[in-house]
Amino acid sequence: MEISIIILLSFAILLFILSFFRKDRIEQVEKQLDQMSITYMQEIYQLKKKIRVLEEELLISNDKPIHLQNNMKEFTNDNDS
Repeated sequence: MEISIIILLSFAILLFILSFFRKDRIEQVEKQLDQMSITYMQEIYQLKKKIRVLEEELLISNDKPIHLQNNMKEFTNDNDS
């Protein structure tokens, strides 16, 4: 009985010591998640920037005089044919 307790205790101590040398998988996953978050935030920023530019172009094209807009529509209709 005493031998089994000593063996279990020594095994527990060995596992406890080995746990300090083992790589932390959670830390690796956290780093990957942080990197993905940064990447997605950069992509979202770029997309918002492009949308802003497109909206400004749309506003500029809407501010053109009506006769220029009609000419543009006729030009695009001629090219579609």
